[in-house]
Amino acid sequence: MIQSLLKANKREARRWTDLAEQLCGLGGRNLAAVLSLADEALSDAVQVAQRIPRRNQGRRRQVNLVGKLLRELPDAESGRLEAAVQSAVLGRGPSDSHSAERLASNWYRGLIANDQAAVSEVFELPLEWGADHQELRQLTRGAQQELAEEEARALGGKDSGGAKAKAGAKGTKLRRVWFARVLRDGVSLSITQHFAPFKEVGEYHLRALLTEAGVADDIDTKAAEVLGAFDEVEPFDDVRPGLARCREAGIQVATMTNGSVSISEGCLRRASLEGLVVKAMDVTAVQRWKPAGAVYAHVARELGLAPYQVMLAAVHPFDTHGAKAAGLQAAFIDRSGRQEYPPFYLSPDITVPSIPTLVDHLEAFRPHT
Repeated sequence: MIQSLLKANKREARRWTDLAEQLCGLGGRNLAAVLSLADEALSDAVQVAQRIPRRNQGRRRQVNLVGKLLRELPDAESGRLEAAVQSAVLGRGPSDSHSAERLASNWYRGLIANDQAAVSEVFELPLEWGADHQELRQLTRGAQQELAEEEARALGGKDSGGAKAKAGAKGTKLRRVWFARVLRDGVSLSITQHFAPFKEVGEYHLRALLTEAGVADDIDTKAAEVLGAFDEVEPFDDVRPGLARCREAGIQVATMTNGSVSISEGCLRRASLEGLVVKAMDVTAVQRWKPAGAVYAHVARELGLAPYQVMLAAVHPFDTHGAKAAGLQAAFIDRSGRQEYPPFYLSPDITVPSIPTLVDHLEAFRPHT
């Protein structure tokens, strides 16, 4: 038993020494970004190690000191530093807290979706970095099963046996098809100078898809339950800090949706964010769906601004394209870090992973009048 503990301690010490060696081997923007996450003592120790020639025995002692400092950090802090160093070593460019979070988020999404590129990348990580592959596989399977059950319930699917994963995958596909059909018909109505509310178009296609999926019992109730979920939607985690930062910077925030303004207002109210938004709008007043130019022009008028003084922040490329075509500025929010922006659309002014990051850059895009 004592021998096993000694071996475990030796492996743990080696893990931190190897991480220290990797950290001390970084340079330029990568090093500066990683050290921005470190305390003063660790940062000074790394910089001292870098000034010592590699063949000098003093460098090895200094690297060991860096490893000791890393090991003594709280788990959360050392975890962030380790993820940032690994991001740089993997050739992902400058690493900071945002890039480390994006990397972890990308790996999570890839594992849950069984994306083979992401799976290969994660399971090729050295075991010395602390990756427990067996535990990770068990956690991934558990998360996939829970999501499958949730989606199966949302679409009226069965909740037992081998049908769970199939129902979950089917649910994801149905949602994507549903949204594509709803958007297609909304845009088609706008092009032909006609209009129907989002709820009417959405309910029609939801009933059709449930029928196609073989849900024969009580379609009206199931459709109402799914559409009713929109009334309980919650904002992403980055929304609250992002809106608070906007208020601190003197940036006014408004919302515009193809759906109902009541849904937007309900979402803001439940999250206690209504005080951070000056106006909530929908397309009813314009009788056109986004990305029709009239919608974006309406927003500018309602805010008493010229189009070029307004920036749209959106997660859908069609939306940012529509805003740019209407003379607005546009920010594309890619929370996953994996979405490729269509090259045939007008490019946004900026692409960011979150609203707080957008606020960091927003001053550069604000027009001078």
